[in-house]
Amino acid sequence: MAEKIMKKVTVKDYLNEVKAGGISTDVAIQRGNNQWKDLQKGEFISSLMKGFPIQEICTVVYKGETLLIDGLQRTTAFLGFYNNELAIEGSHSELDGKKYDELSEGDRNKFDNYEMNIEELRNVTKEELSEVFICLNSGKPVCTVQKLKGYAGYENANFINKMCKSDLLTKQADFTDMQKRNSADIECIVQGMILVDAYFNEVSEEPYNWKNISRKEQESYCENVLSHRTAEELKKYEDIIDYASSIGGNEIYKKTMIPAIIFLAKVAMVSEVTVEEFDKYVTKMGKEKPPAYKENMGSGNVSKNSTVGRIKALFDDFKKEYPKKVTMELDFDTSNKKKVDKAKTKDSKKKATKSKTVADKETTEVSANPDATKDTAEVASTDVSSTNGVSSEAAADASSDTSVATNEDSASDSSEADADPTKDVSDGTEVVA
Repeated sequence: MAEKIMKKVTVKDYLNEVKAGGISTDVAIQRGNNQWKDLQKGEFISSLMKGFPIQEICTVVYKGETLLIDGLQRTTAFLGFYNNELAIEGSHSELDGKKYDELSEGDRNKFDNYEMNIEELRNVTKEELSEVFICLNSGKPVCTVQKLKGYAGYENANFINKMCKSDLLTKQADFTDMQKRNSADIECIVQGMILVDAYFNEVSEEPYNWKNISRKEQESYCENVLSHRTAEELKKYEDIIDYASSIGGNEIYKKTMIPAIIFLAKVAMVSEVTVEEFDKYVTKMGKEKPPAYKENMGSGNVSKNSTVGRIKALFDDFKKEYPKKVTMELDFDTSNKKKVDKAKTKDSKKKATKSKTVADKETTEVSANPDATKDTAEVASTDVSSTNGVSSEAAADASSDTSVATNEDSASDSSEADADPTKDVSDGTEVVA
């Protein structure tokens, strides 16, 4: 069990330990160190210089290494100021605009000797490490996507980080500044993996039973599927993303396109479509998408029906482009037949558990039993509504996901909030050219 230690250290001693490598800031499940703009960093330093309290920093000792688990943005601000890379902002005093070396000796001492609290957890297991990260970030909308790495587990979070550095996510993806700050790259990787697992069950015996590609579904996938993947299994996803990264183009693919490209890359690999052929198709498709793709954009585009509508449109179009190579057939049926069958089975089991006496009595009344007729009608109604549109659960998830995206664009975190949204728009929906 983890042991908690509370320590008081000065800013200078803390920074010396960080620079010496005694505290690692390169932690797989942490978000990037670019969440704060220089103005926010300068205002944070201003608060410190006024003697205001700052939230404690949290570290954990895992496999003998001390990891910074909460406080990366504050640490980045400390280092930036100490290295004369940013100035104090918002102090409404003569300190405004000054860098560390421009301070008087007394003010430098005030910064160096400021005492802050560090909460250190020792003897932490891999499972506890992920739990600590998720717990620390609970209730912080700006960290929702980053929590996916916590659900995936510390070891597999390294895989996500590696994939986020691929050319597909760093060069071809056309993310807005807000999407970049809200870690859209992580979200796209996980959504792409969900689609691959849903239609190509190479790792599992059964295809992944997905509801949609909402944030809630992403969390479930990371916790229940990705966290159990071995390094060998993850290599298969890496090969897909490496293949997808071979396409040309420069920042032309919107956020919604990236998971679809990952899915299509898998189709191309199985069909032995060359990299050049795949590049040619995706580049063309990036400029002009199939009409059926456009029809499934707009509000609620994370729902299963809309997502399937988009990838089916691309799949069908891809088959027309290379009919001799892409000969596979995929089942894009979005109806909830399995759920209906389960409902019938459950209903049958309930009836089978009735006592023999009651069963005998009902034998003579089956034909006139209004409940049986009602059950049958309800099941039929469920099947029809599920087939014709998005289920109520999927619709709720889609609505929730859009809401989350909006909140992430505007919400602040008491200790390490995202940069101001300014005029950037939410990525709940995307306009297709």
